[in-house]
Amino acid sequence: MELVINLGEHQFMIAEHMFNNVEHTVLYHNDHIAAMLVHYKQWRLVFFDEELVNILFENPAAQFPDFINFMTVDNNNVPFEGINDVRQYCQLTLYQLQTEFDPVVEFDPLGVD
Repeated sequence: MELVINLGEHQFMIAEHMFNNVEHTVLYHNDHIAAMLVHYKQWRLVFFDEELVNILFENPAAQFPDFINFMTVDNNNVPFEGINDVRQYCQLTLYQLQTEFDPVVEFDPLGVD
């Protein structure tokens, strides 16, 4: 059974992958890993491929404020403690997951052959 979620007009399939002895929850879009879920403090956040998120969404930070890529400060404009370490971990891990589990074909945002 596939779990599917919609963010705006885009559909994502949720999958689990074991990587470095850790299970990671990833979101696929058009057969490519577009994002991963990460637990940070009391939140469960979505970390998107930064190039892809800007292709898919007009204003991702406003539309989906739980994107860890864009959320670096709280409501009082105070930086979240440890956020840079989390972002660095997510960037590296997402890249490694994409390298291992993405198909060879490159992502085509227009769906044109």
